[in-house]
Amino acid sequence: MAKQLSAWDQHKLDQEQRMLEREVARIKAARDERAYEASLRRRIAIQPYAAPLLDKWRDIREKLWKCFD
Repeated sequence: MAKQLSAWDQHKLDQEQRMLEREVARIKAARDERAYEASLRRRIAIQPYAAPLLDKWRDIREKLWKCFD
């Protein structure tokens, strides 16, 4: 036979459920943040190879703008 929960017990169970849901959301947010930081680290690792090309592109763009001035 199932025992009826008092309003106080139901309130405490609901409160605990909300606390667990917040904890799960916090853990998921932390995991997503770590994934984002890892993707940034991968992009930064590629940057030294792309930097000389970006410098060349900047020089070419500056020379073109000087031609139009």
